[in-house]
Amino acid sequence: GRWGLAIALALALQILGKIPGGGGGAEALSDKLMKEGQKGVQFFDQGRFHEALSVFKGMEREAPSDYEVLLNIALCMENLQDLVGASKYYRKSIAVSPNSAVAWGALGALHSRKGDGEEAVKAYSKAIAIEPLNAELFYNRGNAEQARSGHAAAAKDFKKAANLRPDYYQAWNNLGSAYMSMAENKKAIDALRKTLTFIPTHPIPLTNLVVMENRQCDWSRRSKHIALLKKALYQETSEGRALVTPFHSFEFDLTPHECKINALAWSQRVDERVKHLAGFEPGGQALSKGSTRLRVGYLSGSGFHNSTTTARSMRSQYSMHNRMTTEVYCYAGQPDDGSEVREVIRRGCDRFVEVGGLNYEEVAQKIRGDGINVLIDLTGYTMNMQTEIMAIGPAPVQVSFHGFPGTMGADFIHYLVADPRTTPPEHSEFYTESLIIVPHTYLTNDHRQSRREVFFAEFGFGEEDLVLCSFNQLYKIEPGVFEVWMRLLKALPHAKLWILRFTDDGAKKLGKYAEKHGVSKDRIVVHDQFPAEREFLIKGLADLFLDTPLFNAHTTGGDVLWSGVPILTLPGEGFAQRVASGLVVSAGMGHMVARNLDDYYEMALSLAQHPKMLKAIATRLREGRDRLPLFDTRLLTSDLDRGLHMSWEVQEVYGTGSKYHLVVSDTRKQGGRTTQWRASLEGIPSDQVIVLTRHAVRLIERLGRGVEVRRVVLPHLVDVVGPLVALLKERLSVELHLP
Repeated sequence: GRWGLAIALALALQILGKIPGGGGGAEALSDKLMKEGQKGVQFFDQGRFHEALSVFKGMEREAPSDYEVLLNIALCMENLQDLVGASKYYRKSIAVSPNSAVAWGALGALHSRKGDGEEAVKAYSKAIAIEPLNAELFYNRGNAEQARSGHAAAAKDFKKAANLRPDYYQAWNNLGSAYMSMAENKKAIDALRKTLTFIPTHPIPLTNLVVMENRQCDWSRRSKHIALLKKALYQETSEGRALVTPFHSFEFDLTPHECKINALAWSQRVDERVKHLAGFEPGGQALSKGSTRLRVGYLSGSGFHNSTTTARSMRSQYSMHNRMTTEVYCYAGQPDDGSEVREVIRRGCDRFVEVGGLNYEEVAQKIRGDGINVLIDLTGYTMNMQTEIMAIGPAPVQVSFHGFPGTMGADFIHYLVADPRTTPPEHSEFYTESLIIVPHTYLTNDHRQSRREVFFAEFGFGEEDLVLCSFNQLYKIEPGVFEVWMRLLKALPHAKLWILRFTDDGAKKLGKYAEKHGVSKDRIVVHDQFPAEREFLIKGLADLFLDTPLFNAHTTGGDVLWSGVPILTLPGEGFAQRVASGLVVSAGMGHMVARNLDDYYEMALSLAQHPKMLKAIATRLREGRDRLPLFDTRLLTSDLDRGLHMSWEVQEVYGTGSKYHLVVSDTRKQGGRTTQWRASLEGIPSDQVIVLTRHAVRLIERLGRGVEVRRVVLPHLVDVVGPLVALLKERLSVELHLP
């Protein structure tokens, strides 16, 4: 073949598979140009893309209509991160050779890389029309569909690719992933098990399979699979690859350190996808001209849809920011779902911006153009993630809040909002972010504003029944805690366990496991998820909520506590394993936090055997919930406001990426005393904790003690003169530093 086919085939192998690269449009080249082409190929193969580009550009002047010359220029430009130029030359090559599946496929891959799913699908469809039996083209179009949430179309393409090439394990794996996104659990498991017949220990299909088996409560291979996954984690990350989407790592029984390793590798993949925008300058470097207000942006990849717990639980929070000091922008990554929740959010912010359909760079440009000072990612590594926008870096301070329960492992996320119970000082090493510690739970539970109570019918419990419940997703249940629940049912003849039917097969499996433990499956009461307008009253029928230690109740925990049902929880070390303890402590029930699994069993048994005590706890919860910080969205928003302003002040002094934890004081308590974070400062390296305000700087100067201050925990924009002086006297022995 001609010299240019070497690069065309390299592209084909990478993107399309071995398909013809031509399609016409090639000029007859002189011997001299042929030699130049071979030289360009050599440069390209050596990674010397600038030199290869120079050779091919020279050839273009001699042969401006040669398809392969144009295609190879595009390839060089893409490798040099000039995606605009690459797109231009791919289109030039297509104009010369419109029947080139290689060129159309390369253009589709480029659009996918830019996050432009619609254009990627169009380009791949053109290529498929030319090569209708090419499995790789269907596979790549399926990936483009999957990236823009077209899961059904993606599944159709992956299935076609697998039918064309039955040993195409990548297509089988991605077919399983598409079925996962569609909640077609059995089909997903079948496709993933088919994948593993070709690659039995490959971590990608293995992780996907474990995710699906967890949702089906299929624990038959759990121990074997978890051991394989832990081994694969270190192998994959040592080679710069993540094991799994970070959200799923929480259900694999990984340690917080292992979750962090995985998140670090995942964030590097995100960085790689936007590295062509490495010179992107963030906006919002200073407060808007003529304004003293901090401009805060909330980015929701899920578009603030009612279907997401984050949108429902935060519905009123946006309107509660202090408009004297803070301006709120919301960026919606999905089109309007027509819900009341989204409309409440839209009305509650200063500006609501629709960014659905824009690619990552366009969204980042819009955020930068709006001059956002602090950008908050509400999605993280969850459904409809748009982490690439954060990786581009459109704002000088970027924060993870509410959506993702753990470290993002990314240098483009500077802060993680948390609370003292969820992220105690001794666990700060598990996070790449600096922490903004609010005094109560970080998790918004906006139930006062959305409370609706209606009459409900019977749910099949007798007057004498003790109703133990766990409304968590089934994948959060693991064999150890389920065994404890069965021991409780055996010890408590009148008790029933109430769960939700997230999957039919999962609920049936739990019934079978119960019978293996000597407990009738009839004592596990299964219901579909409750309608929103009746949810709180229905959940209030339960006597005690049994939390899952592997992955705690988060938003569900807030719902249950608002319903007046006490929660018994057992915290682990990871963020996702500690959220419920923050909730129950904020509800004034610190005594409901167990120390280990045996303690968890004994506490549950004792509460169940003393129904008057359990009822008294529930009554106290119901009668006092309007006074609890757990349900005080206005208080949490005020604390968050102060934390965000602190992050901005530190940014102004130290610049973006400073590694200081920020601790927001509890203004509800006398003297501004806060959390174990203050009590535990001696256990933190002196250069890791700093909370400063301009007020504090001036006050310390007035004290005239000549003290170098390195660590101070202070509230922001609050009258704290008395508490501050007391704190400084308390901490004078600590070496401190102020800018």
